[in-house]
Order: sequence, then C-alpha cells, then structure tokens
Amino acid sequence: MKKLTLFILTTILINPLFSQTWQTRSGGDDFDGNYKIASIQGVGEEFPYNEPAMAFIKWDNQEDYSFYISDAKFLQPNTGIEIILVFDNEPNVFYSVYESTDGKLSLSNDGKTAFLNGFRNSKDRISYSKYEILQKLMTASTVSVRFKDRFGQNDTKFSLSGSTKAINFVLPESELNFLVEKAINVRNEELNKEKKKQEQYENLIKYVDDIKLTDTYKIIFEIQLKRDLGLSLDVYTKSYAEDIDKIFGKANFESSKFYDRGEIKLFYLLKDGTEEEIVKIPSWQVSKDSPFYRDAEDFQQKIVDAKEDAKNKLSKYKFQSVIDLIYKRLELTEGIHKFINLQDVKVLFIKSYGNIVIDKVMIYKKDGTTYESPAYVPTDLKNRDIKEIGAKLGEYY
Repeated sequence: MKKLTLFILTTILINPLFSQTWQTRSGGDDFDGNYKIASIQGVGEEFPYNEPAMAFIKWDNQEDYSFYISDAKFLQPNTGIEIILVFDNEPNVFYSVYESTDGKLSLSNDGKTAFLNGFRNSKDRISYSKYEILQKLMTASTVSVRFKDRFGQNDTKFSLSGSTKAINFVLPESELNFLVEKAINVRNEELNKEKKKQEQYENLIKYVDDIKLTDTYKIIFEIQLKRDLGLSLDVYTKSYAEDIDKIFGKANFESSKFYDRGEIKLFYLLKDGTEEEIVKIPSWQVSKDSPFYRDAEDFQQKIVDAKEDAKNKLSKYKFQSVIDLIYKRLELTEGIHKFINLQDVKVLFIKSYGNIVIDKVMIYKKDGTTYESPAYVPTDLKNRDIKEIGAKLGEYY
C-alpha cells in the first residue's frame, strides 16, 4: 500500500497522462517490479479538489488489481465516509462504498487516495465487485463521483472516453470477464444463503406469533432472531443459522411471574439436539390469550388430579392424622408439581422413646427413580394401630 501511494503521488505530479481522455502507461524498476496503469483526470466541483484522478493499476508481483481515486477530497478515517458513483447510462442508480469493517473502502495514510474494492447498488441493494464497476466504466460515457462524510461533500465527474481500450491494456477482456463471472457466482451464492436465512427467519418467527408474544417483546425478538440468523449488520453477534432447528418456549406454571406478567423462557433447539436459551432479562412475555395459559389450566388440573391420586395412595395408612403427616411430608419434599410423577409411597415406622415415629418416606416415581426422604415425624399411633394398618416397625410399608 505504501509503495502504491508513493507511486500515485509521483505520477500525478510529474506525468501529464491524467487528462479528459483515458491514458495508459507501463513501467517499473528492479525493486518494486513492473506495472500497468490506466487513468483519467476528472473535474472537481470546488477548489482545491479540482483535479481528481481515477486509476486502475496492476503490479506484476501482486495478484490483485487496484482501483482508486486520488486528490478528490481529503478523507479522514472515522468520519462516516461514503463514495457514490453514478453512470450517465444508469440515471438515479447509485453505486456506493462505505467506510466500514468490510474492507470495501480503504484510504492512503495521507487521506488523499481512496481504494475502491466493492459497491452496493441503491436499486437492488446487492453488492458489486470492482470488476463489474470496471465493465460499467467501459460502457458509459461519463461517471459522476460524490465524496461524503459528516463534514460535507464534494462532487467530481470523469469522462469515460477511451476507457475500454485503456482498461483492457491493464486487464485483458478475457480475464476481466472471468473475474466478473467469478464475482457474480460468489454474489449469487451469498444471495442464496441470505434467501435461505430469510426463509428460515419467516418460518421461525411464526412460533412467536402462535404463542402470542406481546407486541413489544415480539419486536425485540425479531431483532434478536435476525442477529442470530446473521441477517443483521451486527457483526458482534454469533450466527446460528445453520444450527437452529426450531424455537420453543417454557413456562413455570408454579410461578406468580407467569400468571401476573406472562413471563416465559424461549430456546433454540439446535440440530444436534442441544438447547440454547434465547436470553432476555428479566424474561420474555406472552399476552393473556397465549396458549401457554391454556397449558397452565391443564397443568393445574393435572396437579388437582395428581394430589387426589396421592391421597388415594396414602389411604392404606387408614388414620387421617397419619395420612396428613405423610402428605405434608410429600409436599415439603416434592414440591406441588412433583405429585404428577408420583408412582407410590412407602413409610418406615420406628419406635423412639416410647413413641411411634415416621422415620423415612420412600418416594417412587413413574420414571423408575426413587428418593428416600428423612422425616422423623412423631405420630399418635399405638402398636395396635400399626397392626391395623398392616405395617411392621422397622420395615417399609
């Protein structure tokens, strides 16, 4: 870049090739190698930027070609630079390159030269390579260039007379066509990827419509989903586009946060089967007509049925005072919703200091797991009561 910048400055100062007809030149030395250049001098709008130069150069010891404009405007990094090209045969179509992290625009150290590596079309919003722009330089009669930043703008116009022959001097037509075709193929691949991402977005966003995410949180979620799919310009966000299979939500039907505010959690189910929480602090919220509320009603009914079933299982202990003690222990141990998974209960009665005590409660789950819960709860049972129940001291029943 330093070598090219010095070459540009030297050429502009001592060589009269920059005129209103495209010119060519070749040269070089043993240190920097040989080069070919095609260039045109433009007309600027205001002093001192009235002799800008557009050029296209190839050094034989570098693989890529350089396309640049120099002396059109002093350009200062981090000032929101935008360079816009308008061809006379495409009125009202702007080809823009912006100061950003994508490498499409770079500046010389002195801010006098802008290297142009790609553009975005205002009509279809797709990216164009510098080689496609070179082809446009060969088919139009003039190109107007506007330099903009937050401090102002400056316009320049270049004649394209003789541009075809000059550009082909540096880059033969067959090679230019090859580079253009390659750039188009790359762009089409990217567009296909973007199309698939957009289709994926539209399919995934249906879920938050179905669960009735509130309007505010839906807007937030749409932004988040676009970031996570790589549809956002936010380069700091990881893209999960190739990993996401679907979206699903979870609600805590025991929490007042759900019933009062509709708070839920959302997750991506990835294609490898793992779950990735879609973080929102404090949480996502659904409206009152969300199917989650219907699920909550079903869940509450299941709890009622499961609690009734648990009481039926405990009826074998015959004495209501004992049944109540065991039931309370289940509530403390299991939590209300765990009744749903209850398969059986067994109690270990022991004698301690003359009293019959519930020493432990063994809980059996429907999934085959068991849990032994220490209790040590005194009862008012007598030995005859244990016999009536059908239990034995020191054995689970």
